[in-house]
Order: sequence, then C-alpha cells, then structure tokens
Amino acid sequence: MHGVVGVMTALWMAAAGNEGEVATSATVPRLEPRRTFVGVTVPLLDRNGFSVEGEREVDEHFSVNLGLRVAFDLETWNGLLGDSDEAFLRVGIEPGARFYMTGSALNGMWVGPRLEVAHGWWELKGGGYPVGSLEKAWSVGGAVLTGYSLRLGRGFTVQASLGLGLTYERGTVSEPTMLTSGGEWLELRTPFDEWSVGPRGQLAVGWTF
Repeated sequence: MHGVVGVMTALWMAAAGNEGEVATSATVPRLEPRRTFVGVTVPLLDRNGFSVEGEREVDEHFSVNLGLRVAFDLETWNGLLGDSDEAFLRVGIEPGARFYMTGSALNGMWVGPRLEVAHGWWELKGGGYPVGSLEKAWSVGGAVLTGYSLRLGRGFTVQASLGLGLTYERGTVSEPTMLTSGGEWLELRTPFDEWSVGPRGQLAVGWTF
C-alpha cells in the first residue's frame, strides 16, 4: 500500500512539474533578432535624385523607416557638364511607418504614412547679371503609400510603392532689379507660399539583415 502511494505521489509531482514548464514556455515568448533594411531609393514620379533609406522591424507586422533624400537637376553639376543656365538642389528627411497586411515585416504588402520635410534652392542665370533669379524654400508635407517588399536570396531586397502626398511650401524669390537713375542693381525679394497635391512613387533596392 505504501508503495502504491509513493508511486502515485511521484507521478503527481512529475505532472505538476510538466505543467509548470508548459506555462512558463507559454508566457515567455521566444526572442528573435529584428531585421533591418538599408538601401537606395529612386523616385519614379519626382525630379531627379535619390535617397538612402533604412527600415527597422518593430514586430511581425509593423516597421518604422527613415529616408534621407537629395534631389537635383543634372545642370547643377556645372563643372562636369559645362556652362548651364539652371541649377536645382533639394535636401530632405522622410520618416514613416509601415503596416504589413500580408507576409511579415520587410517581406510582404504594406501601407503606411510618411512625413516629408525639405529645403530647396533653385537658380536661373541670364543676362549680364550673374544671378537672374534665386529661390529658397522650405516645404513640409505628408504622404500615404502602399507598396510591396520582396526579400530574395542572401537578404537582397526590392521594394516598390505608390501613393499620394500633400505639400506646403514657403519661401522667397530673389530677383535683381536695376535702378534707372543710378544704374545700380538691387535685389527684389518676393515671399510666396503654396499648397500642392501630387502622386508619389519610388523603387528601392538594398539588403535586409
């Protein structure tokens, strides 16, 4: 009788231990490394330029990203292409977030908002005066994009997206004006601000690790 009681007690203690292990494994999630994407992005529906973009997985279906954009006209590089009458340069920062509707973060279809902040310079040369028109402007806006991220072998990743954005731009246009009396040049500065709505599109290639 004592032997039976001992066996039953041992089985009960073993079962209780197994239940504790199951509960512990169920409450403690398995830790996995979060993936990061780094690549180069080319705009499809904007002026010439590119951006360096990084994306970080937060959980299985959510990520945050940050882009550093430089946009320019080829005429900006006057030293390489010879004399030019026009130059354009814009630099900006674009943070955003992405919600993955299919697949997992950094590998599937997603939708998400993006903030766009930039500073631009535009210069037109002409006539005897060295600068015919010079524009400086700040812009701030946002866009909603939907796209697809495809992770291939060895972490090589391709991303494509389309969307719509709203931008507010504020700045000044400086133009030279010659006084008829003394023949001197003065700079006429005209402030401006405007809203614009336009499409967005980009293609990115890089690596996920």
